[in-house]
Amino acid sequence: MNQDVCAIVVAYQPELSRLNGLLAACRPQVGRLVVVDNGSDDAGALTAACHAHGCDFLPLGDNRGVAAAQNVGVAWALARGCRRCILFDQDSVPAPDMVARLAEALDDLLRQGRTVGAVGPCQVDERDGHASAFVRFLPFRVARSRCAEDAGMPLAADFLISSGMLFTVEAHAAIGPFDEALFIDNIDLDWCFRGRAMGYGFFGVCAARLRHRIGDQVLRLGGLGSVHRHAPLRQYYIMRNRIALYRRPHAPAAWILQDLPRLVFKFALFAVFIAPRRENLAMMLRGLHDALRGRMGRLN
Repeated sequence: MNQDVCAIVVAYQPELSRLNGLLAACRPQVGRLVVVDNGSDDAGALTAACHAHGCDFLPLGDNRGVAAAQNVGVAWALARGCRRCILFDQDSVPAPDMVARLAEALDDLLRQGRTVGAVGPCQVDERDGHASAFVRFLPFRVARSRCAEDAGMPLAADFLISSGMLFTVEAHAAIGPFDEALFIDNIDLDWCFRGRAMGYGFFGVCAARLRHRIGDQVLRLGGLGSVHRHAPLRQYYIMRNRIALYRRPHAPAAWILQDLPRLVFKFALFAVFIAPRRENLAMMLRGLHDALRGRMGRLN
């Protein structure tokens, strides 16, 4: 067990069976575990689940968004003397040694004198076993490092998915809080890009594994790659926040150059080919409109 690590789980209307699986897998690996809840309907059931697994429950009473819940969790951990934090989405399940693998890699990198923003695990989609790559954004292309290529050393990455991301409280204080204006999507991108602009490195650890589920469905498009299918409301946040990030000074130009065509492609894909097309189109257009006029935060 890594006693100085606090695990922060952000919850919103979770499936109790999945949340119990996450808590059971995570609790033996960390010194502290807190569930920060964004106003779920059945707070009593969540309280009972946390009590059963020996972890703390912190209800926010309303849906304040993922970034706000993460910031509350980090502040909670800091007040209790934790020196490192690891984030989890409610749809993730860590391997039994995941936290130890990440902590070891982080310690090794710090001993080497590296300025580390965070380390993260190899994300494995539980639906098809597909392991995601760690990516670097180069001019006009994306360099993908697959864990099968080199499982023995941390792989440099330009960003990490928030679920499973381990960082020191010092790195978090230097980079700053997660941006609550983004509410739910692209929070990890923004934080990692901010850290990269300040000279912090981010690293993927192939030996650390996390079973994860992104979106309602994964659509494999052959040579065109894959996309995650989200509900229309999420399409709003994805479109709005992506455009907002393009306009931020810490967003890498190499990322914008390759991501903008992908955003246009996904706009056409979800507006024309993937149901519910009309709702997808309406929410993406609303997200574009709000991004251009600077309207952020929760969509009411």
